[in-house]
Amino acid sequence: MFFSKRKAILCCLLSLLTYLQIFGQDCSCPPINTCGCDVGLTKLTVEFTGLLGLTVIVEDEGGVIHSGLLLVNGSIVDIESSAGVDQPFVGDLVTIRTTLAVLATINTSCVDPVTIGSTFGDYTVIGGESVGGTPICCEVMESTDPVISGCPSDIVIDVNPTSCGENVSWTAPTVSDNCNVMSFTNSHNPGDFFTVGSPTLVAYTAEDDYGNTAACSFNVTVNDNTDPVINNCPTDINIVVDPSCQATATWTEPTATDNCSVTMSSDHTSGEVFSLGTTIVTYTAQDAAGNTTTCSFNVIVTDDTPPVINNCPTDINIVVDPSCQATATWTEPTATDNCGIADITSTHQPGDIFPEGTTEVTYTATDVNRNSTKCTFNVIINNDDVPVVSACPDDITDNADDAGEAVITWNPPTVENACGGVVLVSSHDPGSVFTAGTTNVTYWDDNDPDQTILCSFNVVVTNVTENKGIDIADVITPDGDEINDKWIIGNIENFSDNKVVVADRWGNVIYEAAGYNNGTIVWTGMINNGILAPTGTYFYYVEVTLNGKRVRETGFIELIQ
Repeated sequence: MFFSKRKAILCCLLSLLTYLQIFGQDCSCPPINTCGCDVGLTKLTVEFTGLLGLTVIVEDEGGVIHSGLLLVNGSIVDIESSAGVDQPFVGDLVTIRTTLAVLATINTSCVDPVTIGSTFGDYTVIGGESVGGTPICCEVMESTDPVISGCPSDIVIDVNPTSCGENVSWTAPTVSDNCNVMSFTNSHNPGDFFTVGSPTLVAYTAEDDYGNTAACSFNVTVNDNTDPVINNCPTDINIVVDPSCQATATWTEPTATDNCSVTMSSDHTSGEVFSLGTTIVTYTAQDAAGNTTTCSFNVIVTDDTPPVINNCPTDINIVVDPSCQATATWTEPTATDNCGIADITSTHQPGDIFPEGTTEVTYTATDVNRNSTKCTFNVIINNDDVPVVSACPDDITDNADDAGEAVITWNPPTVENACGGVVLVSSHDPGSVFTAGTTNVTYWDDNDPDQTILCSFNVVVTNVTENKGIDIADVITPDGDEINDKWIIGNIENFSDNKVVVADRWGNVIYEAAGYNNGTIVWTGMINNGILAPTGTYFYYVEVTLNGKRVRETGFIELIQ
């Protein structure tokens, strides 16, 4: 009994050792893409793993295909189909037996594929082929994965502002394997073009002959940090409201450009109706990466239209009552405006008491935007009582001085009226200067729009030289024909206290005399130095004393040679 257990354990250990040496984690198995079972098996190689040597017979359904002695641990039998080279075994089973008993049965039909390492009793398959020479696969393939070295880390770059992607380079990883690398593929190559946006996965995959794989991946991210550009952003727009207190604003909409794609949006559009006030219009350009640029301008809607006052009263004329006042009434005007009336005020109200005279009444309408319009009319309170004037001066007569003027004074008249309020004004005030001649002086009530004359008198200023008959010749012709050879001043002899002066146009005195008498003292056209004055116009003045006052007469004389 003890011997049987030791035999069984030893048998198992030997079988396991043999399997690991021949069929375990090494590179002796055929590549997975070259092995398999096609139609049926044509060859098998088996190894006896028992402890006792036996004489065995191997046969398929076509007959015996092998017989011989198998030694312990290592006896190998090559079995080929009884049908010939590259022909499948006849039938589906190959039987290994002794003369007394069946030791193992192997299915060769590919329905239940036989693999290297499959065991049937004390027999282990260590090789075989199917139709066409295809080797059978190992039951347990080599399982060590390839090793990928130098896998890049994630790559993040910013795109050039003039493009929407970048050619990205990296150092490609390498692969190694304990057996043989069957394939090493990748999704992208260094230098490939990557577009802006979400990360792009770059994957490398390695596979060895036995289907063991390894993978390496990293992300390539191309960021777009370039803001869009908005072109031709409008400037502020100023418009005036229409009769509806709104306004339609139009403008040329801006455009946007970007290194990638861009969309434009705005909170208002051209042709929109805007209310009174300032509205900010904003355009926003946004690219696919979320970069944004804004452009803003103001639409300023103002109200420049003043209110309209309707039915403004005309002037009102009323006669005073016994209290010298009067009550005036009227229909108050109304006001309209395109944006609305804020208030309408007036300086007076219907039913107010007005004093004698003219009072201006003003209505002011103001709209909600502080534009205003005024309406005015007069309330005229008339007094039918005629003012009574007393002490109106009589005509006043006086003589002119040497300048032909006189200062005239008088006592102003007085006036009475039942209601008072008469303000006398005059055309001239006492102490005014009057020129020679007759001047009418009038007084009237300043509150009287008709300016009815209440007092009138004349001021008469007389030139004394004319009263005495002085007659001054206006020409002298000193040519010796005894006609106008001398400058004759008629009646000058009546004024012995006299003075005569003649001057040229530049003010130079050429003749001067006192006690001028048209005889011994008379101007004959000579200059003071005894030279005859040239033909021309000369200016003079003649002074005389009258009633203790010095009077002067001025003028010009023509000298003709």
